[in-house]
Amino acid sequence: MHPIRALCLAMLLFAAGCGVLPPNYDLHASNGANVDVNIVVNGHVVASMKPNDAVVIARRDLPPFPWAVAARTSTGRVLATMAVLDGSIQDHRALDGTGEYSAPAVGVALSCGRIEMYVGDVPPSGGGVALGVPGDYGP
Repeated sequence: MHPIRALCLAMLLFAAGCGVLPPNYDLHASNGANVDVNIVVNGHVVASMKPNDAVVIARRDLPPFPWAVAARTSTGRVLATMAVLDGSIQDHRALDGTGEYSAPAVGVALSCGRIEMYVGDVPPSGGGVALGVPGDYGP
């Protein structure tokens, strides 16, 4: 390997271990409900999901921060919301994988299933089973 390429690779690996590289701000959403769901960012539909579907919306396809994110039914009913601000993802991991990570996430349990959204490259943990009430997803 050319010495300059080797130096660049070493610097990239060092930067990654020190948390200098920017985190992944892709928006992830999953629709475990039996209704169609639109993902809306700052008032604009950025993705549509059928039941049991999931999407990843690349950061480059989204507007600048801040984001007001909502999961809505096809009739416009808001099922879940979250705010994403510059600096919302906190990623402090060492080369061995230990450390701390936090990012915006939301999940809602409906009587027809579960909707989840999160930003970043680590899915949220938890979100145990919960039941909604009949009609909680209707118009």
